[in-house]
Amino acid sequence: MENIGRYLTEVEIGQKLTLFREPRNPVDKRAILVMNGEQKLGYIPRSQNEILSRLMDAGKYLYATADDKLTDQEDSEFYYAALTISVYMQD
Repeated sequence: MENIGRYLTEVEIGQKLTLFREPRNPVDKRAILVMNGEQKLGYIPRSQNEILSRLMDAGKYLYATADDKLTDQEDSEFYYAALTISVYMQD
């Protein structure tokens, strides 16, 4: 599996991130992908995507902003990485 943590270095705090629904995702039918431009950063946790996926399926536009990021700077491959985001709806 590709380590997406290394792409967090390109994410700025406060930056707008794109959310994409993946209703045909074989692991989670409510999957929401978080993207920075063309780069996949990860998914909204399954425990938090039910309402968001329903809103997106109803045609609402949701996006995210980067609030905080944590990477294991001692590991050149960023073995451990986390991104905290806020999700917003635009009418």
